Amino acid sequence: MGTIDLLTIDVNTVNMIAMSDQDKSTEVGPEVDTKTRILDAAEAIIRQHGIQALSLRAIAARTGLTAPAAYRHFSGKEEILHAVIRRGYEKFQEGLARAREGLRTPDALLRASLRYYLLHWAQDPVSFFLMMEVNHDLGHLSVAAIRQGSFGDLPAMVERYAQDVHGRELHGEGLGAGPHELDLATRFLASGLQGIAMGLIAELKAGKESSQQVSVSIERAVEFLCGALSAFFTQAKGEQK
Repeated sequence: MGTIDLLTIDVNTVNMIAMSDQDKSTEVGPEVDTKTRILDAAEAIIRQHGIQALSLRAIAARTGLTAPAAYRHFSGKEEILHAVIRRGYEKFQEGLARAREGLRTPDALLRASLRYYLLHWAQDPVSFFLMMEVNHDLGHLSVAAIRQGSFGDLPAMVERYAQDVHGRELHGEGLGAGPHELDLATRFLASGLQGIAMGLIAELKAGKESSQQVSVSIERAVEFLCGALSAFFTQAKGEQK
């Protein structure tokens, strides 16, 4: 699978996916509808059988389309998988925006975001494992993977947190951490989120966690991650003195 820039989503593609039936014109309606059918079928196959089961033949069997008909809309399986991931990422971003509504401070925004990531992945493990697939392809939890994977704008949020919560608090000006420290902190948060999400998903799958227990676990995880991040920047600033 080639590198996917999920943060640069083609606006026209997103608009076509989000378009309601009544808004579709007679000219583009059939094409959009066929594309949506293909993507819906691909997502269903992935959810039921895993990425390895995705193929044009399987999609054709589900949709009633022939493989040549699918090729008129997508160049192959890889492009279909990319489109499924982009569509899921768009839904992820919409939910993230709702979770942040009314929040202004970097600390509140970061906490709400971490909470949303974990809750979203616990409720939809398939989206989590698709994120894992993207990040693995880009280089496991590299800075590029974090910036281009399914962690949203986490790097920018860490930078704002360092500047607004720790830079001004400790020095009155400046960032309070260099680029290297910011990259380390972002990778720490991303790896922490990934590990915690895997644990939550495993616990839910085994029936060891109720939805209420998951909520408690997520709150504890958010407190731990924010506390560790705060300690990291405090230590980094102390070493710079």
